[in-house]
Amino acid sequence: MNLTPRPALENSTIFVGKLVIDNRDLSYIMGFPEAVIGKSNIYYRSETLIRDVLIVGTIVIVVVTLIALLFGYFFSNRLTKPLVQIIEGIQSLAKGNFRQTYHPKGIYKQVFQNLNDLSTTLKSNETEQLKLEKTREEWVTNITHDIKTPLASIKGYSELLQDYELDYTEKKRYTDIILDKSDYIERLIDDLNLTYKLRSTSVPVKKDKEDLVEVVRESIIQILNHPLYEDVNLDFSTELDAYPFHCDRTLIQRAMINLIYNAIVHNPSDTLIQVSIQQKQEHVHLVIEDHGKGIPREELEDLFTRYYRGTNTGESHKGSGLGLAIAQQIVKAHGGQIEVESKLGVGTRVWVVF
Repeated sequence: MNLTPRPALENSTIFVGKLVIDNRDLSYIMGFPEAVIGKSNIYYRSETLIRDVLIVGTIVIVVVTLIALLFGYFFSNRLTKPLVQIIEGIQSLAKGNFRQTYHPKGIYKQVFQNLNDLSTTLKSNETEQLKLEKTREEWVTNITHDIKTPLASIKGYSELLQDYELDYTEKKRYTDIILDKSDYIERLIDDLNLTYKLRSTSVPVKKDKEDLVEVVRESIIQILNHPLYEDVNLDFSTELDAYPFHCDRTLIQRAMINLIYNAIVHNPSDTLIQVSIQQKQEHVHLVIEDHGKGIPREELEDLFTRYYRGTNTGESHKGSGLGLAIAQQIVKAHGGQIEVESKLGVGTRVWVVF
């Protein structure tokens, strides 16, 4: 029997079988397109099968391992290189080098951005710290001078009183000078104590319900009752008859007196100083405005620095440099803020917002 496939069975998978029908042995041939059913043959020797499987398995494992190592090296290099940069950046910041910046990219983009932000913040803090240290040194020098000067006067006049026979008038004059210098040192020490108490959160501000309008009015009266300032051109106006406010009455008066006093001593004696109370929606504004000398722009940012003393302060009004810093600390302790705008030759406007 000729089993040579016909051309119709070319490119086909051929199956040959045998069956018995009516006691007759029959053979059949079936063909399926190779695209539908394919057939492959594997030839092996049984005595070498296990060895061949082990060899093939080993080859596969080696190839897979090599591929994994290549991919691992490639990706680990991409992952670890940025990590090394990040670690070096942190070490650089720890050593005080805040000028290094990084280009945010890759999966660590946000980390690099945070590193840049941290570097900028630390650099800004360093600049502020250096500035504060310089100001503190100047302040210590000023305070030392301000204490030594009255102490020298006290010592000198005390020696005069002790060593010489003086008439009553001279004794009284020298005694008054000693008392005045002693009072100045006492006020200076009180200012130092107050500013550090206000800075410390362990000493809470005692607040009672007060009338803020009346508190401000009394502050102005205290200034006008002082012999040095009884002729000051000071005007007061208010949009409110009363304004209930929980505060430390003495501290709020201290803040207002410091702010008004600052406007008085830095301007000519005939300068009009206007103090007003205004209602702005849910806030109340305490405004101190003058049309005097104004404040240089470069001094505005240092105006409320704890150790700052203005360059326009006259010798007769020279203070500790703590007045405006204390005022700001008091206002902040009551949940408020102070804002200032000024122009040389035009004047200054200060408003306290509660």
